[in-house]
Parts: sequence; structure tokens; C-alpha cells
Amino acid sequence: MPHGRLILGGLVPVLLSLFLWAGCPSGVGASCGRAGYCCQGRNNTCYGYGTNLAGEGNSSSRCFCDEDCTRMSDCCIDYAEACLAVDCEVSDWYNWKPCNNPCGLGSQERRREVTRPAQNGGRACPVLREKRACIGTNDEECLQQSVEYQGKELREVARILPAKYGAYRSEKKYDPFQDHLRKNLYGRRFVDLRNEILARTSYFAKFEITDVKHGCNVTAFPWVQALRTGQTVCVECQPTIMKKELGTRCEGHGVWRQETRWRAVHVHGCHGKWVMQTKHDEGTCDINGNSDFILI
Repeated sequence: MPHGRLILGGLVPVLLSLFLWAGCPSGVGASCGRAGYCCQGRNNTCYGYGTNLAGEGNSSSRCFCDEDCTRMSDCCIDYAEACLAVDCEVSDWYNWKPCNNPCGLGSQERRREVTRPAQNGGRACPVLREKRACIGTNDEECLQQSVEYQGKELREVARILPAKYGAYRSEKKYDPFQDHLRKNLYGRRFVDLRNEILARTSYFAKFEITDVKHGCNVTAFPWVQALRTGQTVCVECQPTIMKKELGTRCEGHGVWRQETRWRAVHVHGCHGKWVMQTKHDEGTCDINGNSDFILI
């Protein structure tokens, strides 16, 4: 058999009977057009006789009329005309499903369906499902959300730096080693991302500080002075720090109206607690603000 086609002798009668039952006759000394049939998928019993598309064979050589013949290069010479390719067709997109997190950053998806499958080597179906990040805004559901659902976020610690050290602003491509501090803080993560155009935008929330440890009062870092009990600060999550395994979000980004912990990076003993006062919203904090920070 040409091109590695194999039909086991003992199985031929069974295959032929199944093939005929499915409405696709077996080869009987004719090309696809003369026999008047085409077969879906791979079907070694779907053949005629004659020259194939590669110009090989003669009147007694088998050539095939199944979809797989295009890949095997053993189609009958009239396959393209007799078995016209039919491209896949799909429906319009359905509406986006609700955000899977009613209380902050989450994801949502939409789908579409195949209305006509591809046949005879036609164009394959396009993507049938899309997914995107979203921010839930359902206050009622958010208030009813259980602590168990938010448990991971409640246990996380936010590691913060002043917003002026943010690496991702309006530029889609950026230098990961703009200064020595960023190089040490972000290291290899930026090397992996420096040629990538990031589509996910930053998001932020406002936090009221409820507890500050003694280490914040004895440090020489001036930016720590904004971290005082009762102070409201803006905290931003940037795309370069988002983790896919956490649902495309920053670690320690907080839980609305719940107390979580924070830590000032590279400031020994400076940590505390805060309460998230506003829900996550797309946007950035003030890069020049004294009470504006980024998560790392």
C-alpha cells in the first residue's frame, strides 16, 4: 500500500460493512468523482483507483478519498473537485459571563459554538472560548462572601515600596534595569518579561492603616513616615508582579473591608495591618504621592 496505508485482511469485510453503513461506499475501480463519494476523517476503505495528487500511480493503483489523504498525500487526482473543502463556521460570541469574583479582581469568559464543522480539509474552527480579567462590583454578594472564600487573601502579606519605584507605567516596553534598586528587587522576573507587551492594566485600592510596629518609627527611610495608624494610603498592583497561579493578581492585594497585613520592603521591623476601604479598581496610584505604594 502506498504512503504507509494499511488494511488488515481479516478486518476488511468488517470495515467495509461499517463503511457502507455510514453512507460512504468503498473503492470500486473509480476515482472520487466517478464513484461519487467522500469520507470524513481517516478511512482506509475509502479509495478508488488511479493517479494521486502527487502524480504517482496508474489505473490499477489505489488512491484515497478520505480527509486524511491530504496529509498522507495519496488523494485521488480529482479529490479537490469531487470533495470540495468546507470551512468551519461558528456562531457569534455569547455575552460575557459574570465576573467569578464579585468582590475584586477575577476572571470571566465567553463562548461561541460550531454551526458547521470543517469537512474535506477545510479551514479548522477558530477559538471557541475567550477569557479575560475583570473586577467584580456586586456589593451585596461581596458582603455575603464567606471568609473561607477569601481565606488565602486574608493570610497573605503585602510587600510594599513607594509608588515612585514602579516599573510599569505608560510604556508598554520598558527597561527592567533602570536603576540598581529595581534590578535587585525584581531580578530575573524582569529579564523574562522585558520583551513582552503586557495587556493587563494595573489596579489599585485604598487602605486605612490600623497597626504599625515600632520598627517604622526608628528607620532612616523617609518614605516610611506615611505609614502611620489612621493614615489612608493608595496601593497599586502592576502587571509585572501579577501571578497567574493566583488568578492574575498580586499577592497580598487585600480583601475589601477586612484587615490584612503589610510589610515595608527592606525596612527592618517595619510592618503592620490595614483595612481595605475601597474595592479594587483599574488604574494607578500617584507616582509622586507620599502616601502611594506599589506591591512587589
